[in-house]
Amino acid sequence: MTLKSKLTVFFIIVLSLGVSALARHRLETLAPDRDRFMELMYVPKGKALKVMACGFDAPLADILWTRGLIYYSQNVRANNKSAKAGKYRYVYQLHDVITNLTPRFTRAYLYGALFLFSTGKEQNLYQGIKLLEKGLSAYDQAEKEGDPILPDARWMLHVHIANAYEAQLQVMHKEKGDFAAARDDLASAREHFRQAAATPGCPKEIIASWAGFENQLLLGKGLLERYDVMIDVWEKMLAQKQSNEELTSFARERLAELRHKREQLRATRETETILTSAVQAYLKDHACLPQSVPELVEKKYLAELPSLPLNEDNDFGNMQDQPVIFPDGEVRSLALAKTEARFMLDLIFEAVRDYRNRTGKFPESLQALEQAKILQQVPEHPLRKAGFYFKYDPQSGLTTEAQAELVK
Repeated sequence: MTLKSKLTVFFIIVLSLGVSALARHRLETLAPDRDRFMELMYVPKGKALKVMACGFDAPLADILWTRGLIYYSQNVRANNKSAKAGKYRYVYQLHDVITNLTPRFTRAYLYGALFLFSTGKEQNLYQGIKLLEKGLSAYDQAEKEGDPILPDARWMLHVHIANAYEAQLQVMHKEKGDFAAARDDLASAREHFRQAAATPGCPKEIIASWAGFENQLLLGKGLLERYDVMIDVWEKMLAQKQSNEELTSFARERLAELRHKREQLRATRETETILTSAVQAYLKDHACLPQSVPELVEKKYLAELPSLPLNEDNDFGNMQDQPVIFPDGEVRSLALAKTEARFMLDLIFEAVRDYRNRTGKFPESLQALEQAKILQQVPEHPLRKAGFYFKYDPQSGLTTEAQAELVK
C-alpha cells in the first residue's frame, strides 16, 4: 500500500471516530438523566456470568461489591437529605450477582441483607431474608461437597433472619392488624434462633439467650419475662460491637423500644395492684363494689386516681385504657389484659406448632400440650372472670378468643 493510500485510510478512521464521538455526545445531551446503576439490571445472574468472567470471579465480585457499597451510601444520603428518597431498588440484584460469582462471600450475604433490613420496607425485608437463606444454602452445599466454609458463620445468618422476623416483620404485621402473619413471624424467628444455637461456633451468649427463650415456653412465664428475654438477646448482640453502624443503630433503637414497653407494663401492673387494694377495702366496708373508680377517690380510699400508662399508647390503635372491676374485687387494666391475651395466643400458637413438628399432627386438645411437656400449664384468659376463654380447633390447630355468657 502506497503512502497516499495509508494516509487516506488513516484519515477515514479518524473522521469516523470523530463523527461517532460527536453523535454519542449529542445523544447523551438529548437523553434524559438515567440511573447510572440501571445497566446492572442487564448483568447476567446465573452460570453465564461465571463463564463470561473467564476465571476472574473474585475480582469481578470485588468490583461489584465496591459499586454496591457506593450505591447503598448514595441511597442513605438521599434519605438523610430528605430530598429524593433512596429506593434501594438494586441492592438485592447486586448482592445476588456477587454471591453467584463467589458463593463463599459471607460478608456479601450479611451486608446485603442488613442494607435491605435498614430500609424498613416489607418487600426489602423478605428480599434480605431470601439473600441470607441463599447464604445458608451455600454453607450446606459446601459441607455436602466435603469442603465446608470456615469459619462457620451460619449461626450469624440464622440470627439476622430471626431478628428480621421478630423485630421487624412481626411488628409490621401487628400494626396492620394481621395477627396470624405476626404469629407466623414469631414462630419463624424461634426456629432460626433454635438453628443458630445448634450451629457449631455459635457464641455462648446467643446459646444462653436461646435457652432462656426456649425455657420460657416450657415454664409458661409471662409477658414481662418475655420482654426480659428479648432485651437480654439484644443487649448481648450490641455488646458484640458490630462494625456495621446501621445494625448497631437499629439494635439501640430496638432496645429503647423494648425497655420503654417493659416499664409501661410494670407501671400498669403497679396501678392494678393499687386499685385492687382500694376496691377490696371498699368491698369489705360496704359489702358491694364501687360504681366506678372515681368513687374510690370521693370516699377517700384513694388520694388520687393513679395513671394508666397504656392509656392511648398501646397495641390496639391508641384505644383509651380503662380499669375493669371483677366481682371478687380484682381490678385489671383492659389494655394490659388484652395485650396479655394476645401474648398467650402467640404462646399457644408456638406450642401447637412445636407439637405438630414433633408428632406430625395437631394436638387433640390444649391439655395435650401439658402432657407432652411443651407447656407447663395452658394459660387462662386474663379476662376469664368476665367470661372470656381460649377456644381451640383441633382440625385447624388454631386458637381464638371467645366469650361465654356469665351465670348471674
